[in-house]
Amino acid sequence: MTRPDNFTRPEYDRSALITIDVQNDTLDGGPFEIPGTSAILPQISGLCRRFRHAGRPIVHVIRIYTPDAGDADRCRRGALLAGKRMLLKGSTGRRPAGPLLPGNDIRIDDELLMSGAIQPIGPREAIVYKPRWGAFYRTPLEAHLRKNGVSTLVFCGCNFPNCPRVSIYEASERNFRITAVADAISNMDQADACGLETIGVTVSTTEAVGRHIQGLQAVNIGHRLADGKREEGLPNGKSWKDGSMNILFAAPENAWGGFLGMVRKQLPNHRFRATGGFAVDSLDGVEVLIPTMSPVTREVLAGADRLKLIQQCGSGLEGVDLAAAAEKDIFVANVPTATSGNADSVAEVGIYLMIGLHRDVRAMDRSMREKKMGQPQGRALGGKTVGIVGLGGIGQALVKRLKGFGVRIIGIKRQAPQAAETALGLDWVGAAEQLPELLAQSDVVFLCVPATPATTGLMNRETLARMKPEAYLINLSRGGLVERDALEWALSSGTIAGAGLDVFWEEPPDPDDPIFRQNVLATPHIGGSTDLSMQGIVAGVVENIRRLEAGRTPLNCAKPQQSNSRRFL
Repeated sequence: MTRPDNFTRPEYDRSALITIDVQNDTLDGGPFEIPGTSAILPQISGLCRRFRHAGRPIVHVIRIYTPDAGDADRCRRGALLAGKRMLLKGSTGRRPAGPLLPGNDIRIDDELLMSGAIQPIGPREAIVYKPRWGAFYRTPLEAHLRKNGVSTLVFCGCNFPNCPRVSIYEASERNFRITAVADAISNMDQADACGLETIGVTVSTTEAVGRHIQGLQAVNIGHRLADGKREEGLPNGKSWKDGSMNILFAAPENAWGGFLGMVRKQLPNHRFRATGGFAVDSLDGVEVLIPTMSPVTREVLAGADRLKLIQQCGSGLEGVDLAAAAEKDIFVANVPTATSGNADSVAEVGIYLMIGLHRDVRAMDRSMREKKMGQPQGRALGGKTVGIVGLGGIGQALVKRLKGFGVRIIGIKRQAPQAAETALGLDWVGAAEQLPELLAQSDVVFLCVPATPATTGLMNRETLARMKPEAYLINLSRGGLVERDALEWALSSGTIAGAGLDVFWEEPPDPDDPIFRQNVLATPHIGGSTDLSMQGIVAGVVENIRRLEAGRTPLNCAKPQQSNSRRFL
């Protein structure tokens, strides 16, 4: 027996069950009886139950003929034209065998199937019509499997060496990993098994495959059949038959350089809608929400009837009520800054704000308009101390960029500060309670911590008063970390020299806010908006939507936050 290697070994967590031609007419006593098919029904129905329970895709591949033998195989045309009633359109004989189906009243849509479409009959379960021996020939099967993230096909049905073998070879040509369930394929013998193994097929048994599938955790993606009845369908009269999901983008259509268009291009089978503003207007019928800067409160989630994933297009989840989402079994996921390129892009904006404040870019603009050359005089960075509050992805990206400026770099890290000091080569790293010490030493303070109940209002009158009068505060995290009134006080009183802001207390901020008459250099929350970052974020969002579609747990899911008595970090 040939043992599977890394290239052929089945990946059962990415598998789909394919049943071939197990139809009423092929059972014992039927007009198209295939010997041995009735005998394997218990094994195939058992596999169906296992895959269904695990939330893995099932595809029943069937044949349908018309009395005029239109598009029938040449070897069958004579019998059909002579009046043999086998697998005829509209007959009970062309139905998949009852034990295989998720309910007793599944209606087979011949017109839909013979037009080349897939007919869903349950959550992640569908029927495909094949006009010839192979399951892939002139069918949508491959596209359906790719869309569902399937890498491994588990074949069963009737009858070897005909349709199952042709379908297996077609699957091999398409680079799928393959398992043939020997005791669930009629008329398959040991010689047949050896022949399949020579092309990298894993030959297994119902019991062995069942153990693998039983070990998988089912992921409920919200498309249920109640008591075997077919689901009513999506809003606006659209059914689930095309396998698509409703995805809501809570922002203007072209926000962030056409982010929505990039995602839509990679997921053409789904339906997208933009709210036109930063608010969630309705979650009725929505399965995936991309909240952007829109609050997702308990009240908003109360209207979610089908929502299964809140997928942020970035890292910030402070606007999402994680506890309320968990109560409704809704995944909440983000795209971490360190893996998307976002951290690097945000750090670059941080460097821009730091240089802009030191060289007084606002005064440069005035000098140009007033035709004043040689003004203003800026402040050099060499020898200054830069403090970074939070040494995660963005903080570390800043460290790499700051080392070329000849500055002293210090930081705050909630966990293992001494280890971070050594690993990052910093001059000093303190624990959370040592924030006052960092503020007192720093000429520039970068805020790079996530927004949590513990970090909200981190920079207030008390903490701002600990900064040097010549120091600058730069916020790259979330507006809620800085109390707006306290910042205006610190700027107007000369408690600090200026502020660089890419995030604000409300977004978008009022451009006429008097705080902008102070020494504030502001950017419109575009820290992560670069070509590199956008590609990474789009990839992360698309991956999780595909995982949800395939019944797999999304990556980077958040958990409800526990209360934290620490004032910051």
